[in-house]
Amino acid sequence: MRQVLAFYLLYLKMLLAEKIALIWSVIFPVVIALVFQRGFLNDATDEKEIVQYISFFWVFIIISTYINGIGLQIARIREYGLLKTYVMITGNRYTFLTAILLTQISFGAISLLLFTSIVSIYYRAFSFNLLLSSLIVLLVSFPLAIASVSIAAIPIKFNNLSTIMNILVYPLFFSH
Repeated sequence: MRQVLAFYLLYLKMLLAEKIALIWSVIFPVVIALVFQRGFLNDATDEKEIVQYISFFWVFIIISTYINGIGLQIARIREYGLLKTYVMITGNRYTFLTAILLTQISFGAISLLLFTSIVSIYYRAFSFNLLLSSLIVLLVSFPLAIASVSIAAIPIKFNNLSTIMNILVYPLFFSH
């Protein structure tokens, strides 16, 4: 358990130092919601429509967090040859995988809470139930987090894999 906590803290520090992850997971969706798709929310007739609209962004945030933070992170670690090193240090692969999962779930929670707070306050739809709902969606999507580990098994170089995965996620903004 101490090894999981140590890796969790290491990955959390690394993640919080990377500003691009925060921009991609929070700032980019906020800009899309408040600037580029303002017309939709201004035309919303009730809070239910706003909540439904916000939930589309939750899906993007969760999927991009899992793909970038878990699948692609493990692919990067594998490509650099660190996967075997981590397994040798911990004695098994589940210690460091658990730490990555916990780190990304924490980051996903932070991203969802920030995004939901900003957008719902702007559109006067803020409620603690809405924040709680975003966290429940995150927890329900946990099997997707575990499934995203399989991305690392795709035999493509990390840079190409990263580009492909992000291109596949981007259309989520336009699916509604």
